[in-house]
Amino acid sequence: MLMGEIKYIKNCLIVTLIFLAFILSGCGNGDNHLQIDNTKEGSLPHSMKGYELYSWQVENDWCFTLITGTNRLKGYEEITSDEDMIEDGWVKITVRDVDSIKTILGRLPESEEVFWIDDKWLEQVQGETGDFLLPDIEIVDDIKLYCRQLGIELYKKGETGDFVPPYIKK
Repeated sequence: MLMGEIKYIKNCLIVTLIFLAFILSGCGNGDNHLQIDNTKEGSLPHSMKGYELYSWQVENDWCFTLITGTNRLKGYEEITSDEDMIEDGWVKITVRDVDSIKTILGRLPESEEVFWIDDKWLEQVQGETGDFLLPDIEIVDDIKLYCRQLGIELYKKGETGDFVPPYIKK
């Protein structure tokens, strides 16, 4: 009987450890951002209306949000919030440096369209701009080159207020 009790306790301990491992695997590193990986399994879905890219500066850091393109105007809080989401074809990912946005862009399907929204375009359509700006030309050129290497169509607002296709010529 003693061996039976030891085996029972051992099995209970194993089940408890597996349960704890399962629960703890759902806990992140305290950061509420999605874990970013550039594997095939981490690919983002194609968007019928492309994606919108927003950029703004916080202190010395450039922040970026990649969000699914829609016909509706998005508010400043929606764009700049730290809450990330990938669900049912809807994507909203906010990151705080150039390397991270390049990683996110690397998860897009080839030939995906990305529209880089700046303050001038927002002012035309909403009458307000928030803090959205394009980064320095060196950063813009770095992201443009990266998109070209990925086969991503990157667009930006032209002088006429229309989006110019493509931002980078292949």
